Amino acid sequence: EASLDLRSRWLSVSVGVHEWLEKVERASEQLETLRNVSIEARRMQERQEALDGLRSNIKMADQCCCNPPGPYSNLERMSVCTKKEKAKRQHRMEKAEKGEGRREKEAEILLGFDTFLQDQAIHFGWLGLLTIEANRLAKIKASKDKQTIKEKEYLDAFYTAGAAE
Repeated sequence: EASLDLRSRWLSVSVGVHEWLEKVERASEQLETLRNVSIEARRMQERQEALDGLRSNIKMADQCCCNPPGPYSNLERMSVCTKKEKAKRQHRMEKAEKGEGRREKEAEILLGFDTFLQDQAIHFGWLGLLTIEANRLAKIKASKDKQTIKEKEYLDAFYTAGAAE
């Protein structure tokens, strides 16, 4: 009966996990293709379309990192709470090492069948994993919309997409 309960918990998110993984893989493949086009293409229009594609795929990958499938609806708020709890626990452990407080065991990560990806996202900081790259490509895209882009911006987009892969 317990294994049936665990299996049903996994089945409730398994479709979402498969769709999420497909989105991440598709974004990764597109990033690899488009980043090469952004510096190798001869036609300016091709390069600019590649920049637009890089921006949209990084944005999609960033959204995937921020919203992994599972039962929790507001991971960002949970992450902030978790960071505060970790900081408090770290402070108590430091005091205990100095002999100023009671000893505490290091908390173990409990992985649930339906919360596994969300637990990993919180623990390893996926929520801001691609934010820097997404913001950098947004700036490049904004400069593209205002004026003609120089070679430096194409190279920056190439390296930014490489960092995101």
